[in-house]
Amino acid sequence: MAPATDCPSGLFQFRPVERKDEALLADWLRRPHVAEWFPGTETQLASIIKHLNDDWIRVSIVSLGGRDVGYLQCYEADREPSGSWQDQPAGTRGTDQFLAEADMLGRGIGTAMLRQVVDELFGEPETTRIITDPDTANGRAIRCYEKAGFRQVGPVVKPWGTILLMAQDRPQKN
Repeated sequence: MAPATDCPSGLFQFRPVERKDEALLADWLRRPHVAEWFPGTETQLASIIKHLNDDWIRVSIVSLGGRDVGYLQCYEADREPSGSWQDQPAGTRGTDQFLAEADMLGRGIGTAMLRQVVDELFGEPETTRIITDPDTANGRAIRCYEKAGFRQVGPVVKPWGTILLMAQDRPQKN
């Protein structure tokens, strides 16, 4: 049985980031609970904006009940330009996300959002695995991802630091 949450599944909307969202994203990236794990507001913002027209990554504003509440990016791991995920199976999708409002943390909202994202990504027939890569010290995110069904694969050193690779594989049909 799924744990209780303030947010039933299926209620999140994901819309593409647009240039008009730059100020909103900059504000969110400066918030202490976000900046701790996504440091360097200008660098992070530039990275998001540069992906607006890429076809291997989707950058989205997450809304709940008509209110913008967070950021999500989903990408094709084997097409990621740095080649950081070439060791993953074909059909692997990666995801990075944050909730913008500190008062939404610890209430199951992030878990519900991730469960919806996972369901949507596995709804794409080519998706075989979904990965995420929190900082090894980000216990809150790790617990959230585990509640959403991700399992720890292990710590991995990447150019941006040591991360905990976490994954979900497509459920096998009986």
